[in-house]
Amino acid sequence: MDERYCTECRAAIPEGASVCPACGVYAGDVFDGKLPRKRRSRAWWWLALIVVAAAAAWMFAPWQRETKPIRKLPVVRPHVIKDQRDAMTTLRHFLTTSERNERCVALIAKENDGGKYVIVAVDSCKHAKLGTFAVDVKTSKVTKR
Repeated sequence: MDERYCTECRAAIPEGASVCPACGVYAGDVFDGKLPRKRRSRAWWWLALIVVAAAAAWMFAPWQRETKPIRKLPVVRPHVIKDQRDAMTTLRHFLTTSERNERCVALIAKENDGGKYVIVAVDSCKHAKLGTFAVDVKTSKVTKR
């Protein structure tokens, strides 16, 4: 005997049963030949909505706004160090990097050691000592002590 399906919910009706086990409707001898219809999932709509919302949130997020960079004046590195101020300018230029802002570099002059200025450098933003440096008067070369 062929399988029977409920006319209401399209569930398979076991042989000899007169009532559909899924929905309880009388299962007569009539079968229209249609198989149970699968429900289509609408999960992709929700997924697409979440992706679009996340993209919109990312685009308009405050951390995405570009801020104007701080205007830095060009530091001219002197070829010959005339005084302590020139030595400190040379060391500040040497220590300033993309990670370390010029305003974070604090310099403390220690001594003039026979043709070299000895300067202690500190990163005041991170509260860390950068080291003791010597700036040569003749060559403007910076060395760490």
